Amino acid sequence: MTKKNYIVLGVTAVILLGVIIVILINKQSGNWTKNILNTNYDVYYVDCENTENKLNKEVLNKIDTYWKELSNNGPWTGSNDICYDTFTIRYDNNNVVQKIDLQIVDNDSIVLKASNGNTYYNHANNLVTYLRSIK
Repeated sequence: MTKKNYIVLGVTAVILLGVIIVILINKQSGNWTKNILNTNYDVYYVDCENTENKLNKEVLNKIDTYWKELSNNGPWTGSNDICYDTFTIRYDNNNVVQKIDLQIVDNDSIVLKASNGNTYYNHANNLVTYLRSIK
């Protein structure tokens, strides 16, 4: 094999690996609501003074409906020093309390921050509109 063939083979392998990783990330980030709905969970609205208001559990069903329409647009690269409207979901995962924050960044965008450190940025106009209507 020539050097050119090795380069083509290497580039093809890297592209294929990238596609597989993107598919797995999107699949994993899209199922989080279903996993939580099967646990003991609570949903809160948290304002910039850290005041928590407990919301009806039905809110997560609505979030699940809107989340199905979204795709993961990539990692969050914005500022973590700004206060955003936040909806926190606390749930039991094998007797360990986990937390997911949904932060409204602007009228079209939301950031999902999971307990494990994963952070996803999504365009989510309909979800943002719904969440702002219930806070």
